Amino acid sequence: MHAAMYATEWFMTLFTRSYPVALTARVMDCFLSEGFKMVYRVALALLQTVEKEALAADMGGMMMLLTKALPARVAGLEGAVMAKAFAFNLKQAEIRDAHDQLAPRT
Repeated sequence: MHAAMYATEWFMTLFTRSYPVALTARVMDCFLSEGFKMVYRVALALLQTVEKEALAADMGGMMMLLTKALPARVAGLEGAVMAKAFAFNLKQAEIRDAHDQLAPRT
């Protein structure tokens, strides 16, 4: 499954379209303070939250998990999601590589 199938919405709306307000407020605060790197960290934290289920699911199940079930599952767990996000040590080169996979340069 290509990340663009689920992560494009996350990155374009900074999670505001489908995630709880409490989480998106914290993401926005960190985004304004730390930059776009924080958006990648939160995306990784969300994926880590459902990693075992996602790996066991078929494509349809994975889409439902990432687009419908995950936003409901993290409601009330903003602190845990953000703690996971801050635990990721990302380098700019890794972010550039991930970005190139989502939106290849022409």
